[in-house]
Amino acid sequence: VALINRGPSQNIEDYIRQFRRFASIDPLKIEALDGYYHPAGRRVIKRETYATLDFPAAGGALAAGGFIPSAKGWTTPDPAALTVALHEIEEDLGTPLAHYTMAETD
Repeated sequence: VALINRGPSQNIEDYIRQFRRFASIDPLKIEALDGYYHPAGRRVIKRETYATLDFPAAGGALAAGGFIPSAKGWTTPDPAALTVALHEIEEDLGTPLAHYTMAETD
């Protein structure tokens, strides 16, 4: 089992504990986020974030763990596609999003 942390929270540790206790499995934990977006001007609520995955790092970790044969194809998405997706989310939310790096996460 491999778990990719999907946001700035540490609830992935809960899932890892469950796999260890209930199935005696030690999952591969993959930390491969390069940042996240959250509505601008508001206190960051971790469950309301939109994380961006570092695809090369995630693919590398999966390949190193034996989950996939290689990280070939795990490339960074087109920045224009990300921009379009972000604008769609902003439109749905009715508010602009701000970008945060993982270093800014508490």
